[in-house]
Amino acid sequence: MSRNYQKTVVVCGSGSSRPDSTNYRIAEAVGKRLGAAGYAVATGGYGGTMEAALKGAHSGKVTTIGVTLSSRVEAPNEYVATRIEADSYTDRLMELVGLGDAFVILEGGPGTLLELAMVWALKSRGVITACPIVCLCEQWREVVETMSFYSEQALAATSFLHFASDVDEAVALIARHVPLDA
Repeated sequence: MSRNYQKTVVVCGSGSSRPDSTNYRIAEAVGKRLGAAGYAVATGGYGGTMEAALKGAHSGKVTTIGVTLSSRVEAPNEYVATRIEADSYTDRLMELVGLGDAFVILEGGPGTLLELAMVWALKSRGVITACPIVCLCEQWREVVETMSFYSEQALAATSFLHFASDVDEAVALIARHVPLDA
């Protein structure tokens, strides 16, 4: 897994969000706020919220990272300054996990659920430490509550997740747990 020198926040979310959607605007605002604060932003590097987060961060003159697939024909979005190519989807996820000092999980589908489940599981097992996982979408609260209802292990692991009601709260949580001067 690669490690970059700048504190990096990985933003996960739907690759199909359109520029006129609320989800896209939220991702762009997250990226902009993180970039303005001085955090590098990493995503899967393609469209939707991945593009939006990097677009927002790009205005902050910070490193924007796209972790893409070497086998995929689609080009990364125009806001990727640093491209990391992975050979498989699993390698791509592991690369993103390795980059993250913090994670913001936006609205999404099965791929975003996989990303949330992976970082949540690795955090609960101590594989990754001291990095907040911030869910900025009610969708994930419902998923986590459902899992917690059926599993005591999942209930215990909910302490590793933070739920933010808006972009300001999400960025404040990250700044509190991942200060740039540390």
